[in-house]
Amino acid sequence: MMKKQQLVETVGADRRALFTPAAIANRWSWHEESVRRALRERRLASIVIGRRRLVPVEEIERVEREGFIARAA
Repeated sequence: MMKKQQLVETVGADRRALFTPAAIANRWSWHEESVRRALRERRLASIVIGRRRLVPVEEIERVEREGFIARAA
């Protein structure tokens, strides 16, 4: 039986919250592929751990407060 993927993870000694694309899609009522597109276009800052791309909670809060960063050229 496969374990359900966590939507929000904590990493490191400070237990920093990191969001998966699925968690962001759920939080913003977006399609998960739209979140992945924003990540590919570098409109949403993220970190890579292994093969997983995760978004720090600070970036989620920044986007909710200020909007997206400009598209990378």
